[in-house]
Amino acid sequence: MTILAESGIIETLNLKIVGENTLLRFIIMFIGLLAFFAAGKTIQYCLSRAAKKREENNRHGLVSVAMNSLAKPANVIMIAAGLKYCRLVVIMPDNLAAFADNVIRGVFAIAVSYALFHLVDIVEYYMKKFAGRTDNRLDDMLVPIVRKSLRVVISIIAILIIAEVIFGAENIKGLLVSAGIGGMAIALAAKDTIANLFGSVNIFADRPFHIGEFIKVGEFTGTIEEVGFRSTRIRTVFGHLVTVPNSVITNAYIENISQRPAIRRTDTLTITYGSGPEGAEKAVNIIKELLLEIPEVNEDPENRGPRVYFNSFGNWALNIFISYWVSPADYWLAMEVHHQVNLEIMRRFRSAGIEFAFPSQTIYMDKQNAGTEEK
Repeated sequence: MTILAESGIIETLNLKIVGENTLLRFIIMFIGLLAFFAAGKTIQYCLSRAAKKREENNRHGLVSVAMNSLAKPANVIMIAAGLKYCRLVVIMPDNLAAFADNVIRGVFAIAVSYALFHLVDIVEYYMKKFAGRTDNRLDDMLVPIVRKSLRVVISIIAILIIAEVIFGAENIKGLLVSAGIGGMAIALAAKDTIANLFGSVNIFADRPFHIGEFIKVGEFTGTIEEVGFRSTRIRTVFGHLVTVPNSVITNAYIENISQRPAIRRTDTLTITYGSGPEGAEKAVNIIKELLLEIPEVNEDPENRGPRVYFNSFGNWALNIFISYWVSPADYWLAMEVHHQVNLEIMRRFRSAGIEFAFPSQTIYMDKQNAGTEEK
């Protein structure tokens, strides 16, 4: 009975299912495909895990970047190897075998292109290290542009190679000729994209700003985070990330706030008319002495010292004009200086008996004339 059972199993395994392919071949193919798929997932997991551990141990460097870059492409390469294994196991007709070989070569090409696409991160890693050693912030702007350019070139070459492998060189030539004929229509349809591309070229040529600088363009005010082929990303003061087309930036007025050497404050203080000329002169001197005591106000690179004048008579107050510059041009430093100046002015005015004026109106009534009119 055992011999009969074994012979029955052998006959079943040698049963031809599709063409000359037996059930045993399909079982071997399926097991091999699962093995290659599992190997690919295992390699991907091991590389990603190892890279993550290195980053957790503050050992983020070239090895970690390479591991992360090759993790997913390694899985695709193993899938392509599994398909090649299946092709060797299964018997196919010549025409189907030729097509399968082309498909497998195309998958290998995809896997290699995918690996090269991610290995651009290594180039970016070295470029960032080089840019970090220089004071020129133009390098920081070029890094994402070069990264995207390399990936676009790799993608175009990969598409052409894969198409040539699968469809043949002659068919690709005909496709390229057709694309040339339709190029005019594509160019018209993509005129905005082309305008944005030339806009990015103008930005790099003129350099009106660099990454990390605080600018105002149109209705948006914020920090430059990235300059790309099509657009520039600005982080606004509210924390929102705004993407502005480069063509819009090129044609707009750009105010580079980060390039200012200092932050200016102009204000008008009002004191009561009862202070008289002595009080007005004393108030001016107090403010001048106070401003001269603040280092940030007297470090302006262009030697623009503080200006304090009793400049006009108001309807309800004597007006004292104040102007000074805070250097370096740090917004929150300027706010702190303004805060200290305001508090100290209030303290010194109180000690000197000088009163601040507020909008008021005084009405004088002539009682004598009022009584005469009643008579």
